[in-house]
Amino acid sequence: MYKLEIEANSFECDTVCLGWQLVKILKNFTNLKDTKWLVFDVYGTTHDDMLQLFITDETGSVTFDSTESLIASVEKVIQFESGVFCLIPNSHKIEIEGGSPETEASEGMQIENALLEVRAFDYTFFEIYSHDKEYLEKIKSNL
Repeated sequence: MYKLEIEANSFECDTVCLGWQLVKILKNFTNLKDTKWLVFDVYGTTHDDMLQLFITDETGSVTFDSTESLIASVEKVIQFESGVFCLIPNSHKIEIEGGSPETEASEGMQIENALLEVRAFDYTFFEIYSHDKEYLEKIKSNL
């Protein structure tokens, strides 16, 4: 398991967890096909209604069929207070044990079959987990 923490200075900015910053992270994964994003515990500030940007289904998650569709919602957010964004292969069965993933959960990925997990922490930093170090290296090289 690999971990990357991104603070404000990585974006040459005084604040972090801004919508445009998460878009910059997500754009690294627009080329991945046959994947979807599950979003949990998402709160933030926006000019639009957060509930309309992130519509929760019966499992308590929000599903986006592509990185581009997630970006379309994320770019409308001014700043995230919290959020867990999990990149999942379409072919994998999703098993969520012990409740929905939460921003404040212990370190590590909360969905076993996820390729990547991005957490927006209390307006202060992004925390990113993956079993594939290359995903994290790609993000670092594009900041």
